[in-house]
Amino acid sequence: MKICRSIEEMKLAQGCVATMGSFDGLHIGHKQIFETLISISKQKKAPSAVITFNPHPRQVIHNEDNSLRLITTLEEKIEILDNLGVDFLILINFSHEFASLSYTDFVKKYLIEALNIKTFVVGYDHHFGKNREGSYDILLSMQKYFSVVRVDQFSIDENKISSTNIRKMIAKGDIKTLNKYLIESFFVKTSLEKGVAMSIDKIKAFPCAGKYNIKIRGKSKTCVISEEHNLKISSRLTSPMEKITFVSKKK
Repeated sequence: MKICRSIEEMKLAQGCVATMGSFDGLHIGHKQIFETLISISKQKKAPSAVITFNPHPRQVIHNEDNSLRLITTLEEKIEILDNLGVDFLILINFSHEFASLSYTDFVKKYLIEALNIKTFVVGYDHHFGKNREGSYDILLSMQKYFSVVRVDQFSIDENKISSTNIRKMIAKGDIKTLNKYLIESFFVKTSLEKGVAMSIDKIKAFPCAGKYNIKIRGKSKTCVISEEHNLKISSRLTSPMEKITFVSKKK
């Protein structure tokens, strides 16, 4: 997967089939969008592209609020999208200047001029541009430039899948339910010093205190999370970087 961070780099993906969103907590609702994206790109013999933002829009628009915790960090997002088979990741630097861009200017500058997209795939509640004024209906009026496909809302047992609900599951330590909702089971990446996590990103959403069943390199282990969100695994492993996958909370 090629990562594009500038307008010039974006031109490498011209003629693509694209989708766009913050995509925090890459869940199975998002997966429906990505599968539709990749399917259409193959039909059209065009590259697939996911447009997302860094930092998360809430970190810029509500920068006085430090409560936001990301379900999926940028590094994790890159790994998961690459595994899904996306061709291009378009990373837009989200700033106050970008947030003030009207939906018409956004479409012209990015979707038409930079990317020259063939099809735009959107979720059921997609909005974009200044004050979220751009919508699916607005996009339909622009179909002389590109076609638009909307993916319906996805739910499990009549429960709406959303990043807000997923954050609540993480906070409660409801890992078994959480993992049913995510594209990839919940994980953190960290260096380990004699079994103690040393470098978990502070912006990362984290389970509540308790004991958890985890996997490291495919092997089952346990870990303990303290009230201060310190994590220690059931071995004295020292490693510059490990992926810790959560399986369930121990009773």
